[in-house]
Amino acid sequence: QSLLFKDPIKGRESDTYKYDAYLYFSSKDFEWVQNALLKHLDVQYSNQNRFNLCFEERDFMPGENHIANIQDAVWSSRKTVCLVSRHFLRDGWCLEAFSYAQSRCLADLNGALIMVVVGSLSQFHLMKHQSIRG
Repeated sequence: QSLLFKDPIKGRESDTYKYDAYLYFSSKDFEWVQNALLKHLDVQYSNQNRFNLCFEERDFMPGENHIANIQDAVWSSRKTVCLVSRHFLRDGWCLEAFSYAQSRCLADLNGALIMVVVGSLSQFHLMKHQSIRG
């Protein structure tokens, strides 16, 4: 687990990040994410967990511009993990967050973006989204 969140840029202190990862997913998938991932990874759910994850339902500033919240989450997290589901592909905010994560990945030239395909998505579903193809 810890290898996924290791910072590959030498000289960059790991404590410069507020979060280990920004977990981005469709709000329609929250119940599954909470039960399958957060309970097993995030420190808030158990002190046996090792990761401090950022996710909208808990960590976004209420009343703040949504784009600003997304940008802050992407740039203050060591990694961005996009949980790509059918709901994710239909959600404009998810695709926007994916775009910011891609931009950061290109700017830092590191593996800051991790995509996890959730459920049964065909190659067709993934390929018809230009941002995900690239």
